[in-house]
Amino acid sequence: MELVIFTFGIILFTSLDYLIFDQEKKRWGWFKKKTKGQRIMICCLVLVILSAFNFFSFIT
Repeated sequence: MELVIFTFGIILFTSLDYLIFDQEKKRWGWFKKKTKGQRIMICCLVLVILSAFNFFSFIT
């Protein structure tokens, strides 16, 4: 259960960082250059990978 909370915490803090980041640092510049469809696919892929990692860590 702790890993689930940790995973969702990472997603939450990353989302907040993306929404409130400093424009001059250009930390999310690579993400902004992607099309909307590519951004959605990147977010979904990260969520699936974290969910799979979470699921398989409970099995072992």
